[in-house]
Amino acid sequence: MNFIPLIEQKLTELRKESPELTFGALLYSVLRKQKPEHISLGWLLDIEDKDFYTFIEKELEFQIQDKG
Repeated sequence: MNFIPLIEQKLTELRKESPELTFGALLYSVLRKQKPEHISLGWLLDIEDKDFYTFIEKELEFQIQDKG
C-alpha cells in the first residue's frame, strides 16, 4: 500500500490544526515519541520552513539529475 498520499493528507490536517508550528516543529511533534532514546530530534526545531523548502528543492534537483 502506498502511504504517501495518506501521510500528505494527515500532515495537511495537522498543519491546519497548528498553523503556528514550523515544518520542523511539526515533524518533531510527530516523531518525538517514536524515536529511540539515544537519538535527539531537537535540531528539527531550529530549521526554518524556507530551509526545509531549500533542502527538498535541492534533493529534487539531485534526483532528477541522477536519473538523467
